[in-house]
Amino acid sequence: MATRSLGPEFGAWYAENNPTTEQSVIARLTPESWLTCDFAKGMG
Repeated sequence: MATRSLGPEFGAWYAENNPTTEQSVIARLTPESWLTCDFAKGMG
């Protein structure tokens, strides 16, 4: 998520500077499809 949100450089920096602890949670998401909506079409 950090790489997707922050880009490759800052995502890697964030991951390296926030080490895993006993209370850390890792969530790995693998979407099989995307649900999108273009709200601009409804505005005009």
